[in-house]
Amino acid sequence: MNSAEKIRFFSKIILVVSLISVLIMGLEAISGSSSDMFFEKRSAVANTVDALIIWGVGITGSLLIYWVLQGFADIIDNTYITAQNSGKKKEDQSYGSAEWLIKASPEDKKTYADNLLKRGLISRNEYDDMFK
Repeated sequence: MNSAEKIRFFSKIILVVSLISVLIMGLEAISGSSSDMFFEKRSAVANTVDALIIWGVGITGSLLIYWVLQGFADIIDNTYITAQNSGKKKEDQSYGSAEWLIKASPEDKKTYADNLLKRGLISRNEYDDMFK
């Protein structure tokens, strides 16, 4: 399916861009070059911890988004396949259709009518009218 392939392609692009962004943000946190509004000078350990948190959360979030988009593409593919298969089944199963009733034997028609009557889909009068 074309739209599922597009989603897969763009999810890979999103993953790569987000991982590169997270890597850059973590390196910037380690270098301590960003201006902090609340702290004048931070230690190297604090900057490293910040970078590890950024990398952990960023990588986890990027992978989760990637997996969700891949799953969505799988859902689209499976829905498309199911729709194709159900369409074939409807064409193959013509039981009870007008064409089937014309071609069916009297015994098959009686069985079909008995089933409709038993399920309450036709009345007794309609059942009797079918076999006049």
